[in-house]
Amino acid sequence: PLRMEYSTFCCFDNFVRGNNAGIPDHTPMHYALQHLEELLISLTKKLTKPILDQELLHKLLAASSAKVAQPSDSSCKRNNATNILESNFYDGTGDETMSETANMADLLWWRENLNLDKASLKLIGFSKGCVVLNQFIYEFHYYKTLTPDDSTMMRLVSRITDMYWLDGGHGGGKNTWLTSRSLLETLCRLGINVHVHVTPYQIQDDHRPWIRKEEKAFTDLLKRLGAAFNRHLYPSEANSTNLYTHFDVLNRFRQHQVNLFTQQQAQSPQQQQLQQSPATSIATGPPYSAEPRPADDGGGGGGCDYAAVSSSGKDDPMEVVESSEHIPASNLSPQLAEAGEDD
Repeated sequence: PLRMEYSTFCCFDNFVRGNNAGIPDHTPMHYALQHLEELLISLTKKLTKPILDQELLHKLLAASSAKVAQPSDSSCKRNNATNILESNFYDGTGDETMSETANMADLLWWRENLNLDKASLKLIGFSKGCVVLNQFIYEFHYYKTLTPDDSTMMRLVSRITDMYWLDGGHGGGKNTWLTSRSLLETLCRLGINVHVHVTPYQIQDDHRPWIRKEEKAFTDLLKRLGAAFNRHLYPSEANSTNLYTHFDVLNRFRQHQVNLFTQQQAQSPQQQQLQQSPATSIATGPPYSAEPRPADDGGGGGGCDYAAVSSSGKDDPMEVVESSEHIPASNLSPQLAEAGEDD
């Protein structure tokens, strides 16, 4: 957020206009996508500039030496870099007289040709942060239907593969979830994978019944429009609506992504064997996978995306409530109404 009012209310003014309580006032254009692009460009510059903190460099190299064997190829570099990132650099000890130039090149391989503003994007919003995703949808509609000849921001939009709503909510009495058909139809046309993860804290709170109604309208309409969509409800003890349940969605979402990644990794050798099998093999079954479409490069929040089975073989503690297959955009209505308020 840009600011915190009363040390409590997050306000994302750079992305969406709102009041002092962070309640959004969505408009067709607030230049949220442009701000996102500028953030990615700025982050790229910060990540690729030379590291001048010599003490940090020595600690990185020490951690690399202590925990990871020297990589022999680019694949090993990537695996080793993951281990390094998971370690505690400030506790690492090692021989600081090693060849720093060679080791640093191995350690920072990921900085080469880094351009985050040109990479595939997965956008994740949690709680009130979901208002930013909602504003993006308003601007998708603006660029696609109201200014179709302006392709400037559409280059960025075309790189967005997935959007995740994690237990969205705010203090306003409406617009927690978008229910405008025209806006959601535009979202479907873009072919973006939509993921909804909710808990009883938001959608079963009798003091805020509009959240449950809007979320149901949002998911039902996306399903009818043929979006690449899936919905997960994380139950709690006696469907508790306490704040702990709300924040626990982050841990459960993370574990869900780990399970999906583990399953995808386990399936990769099987897929390679199938590709090498004789051409006389005949495929059977439905033309589309019954699982939610996996992401191209994994990922959490970080942004996130495979099937819900844990590595232990037990079911993930999660109920898959809704899912739908992707229907080509050509099947949708060619006419789009202008953006409006909730239906």
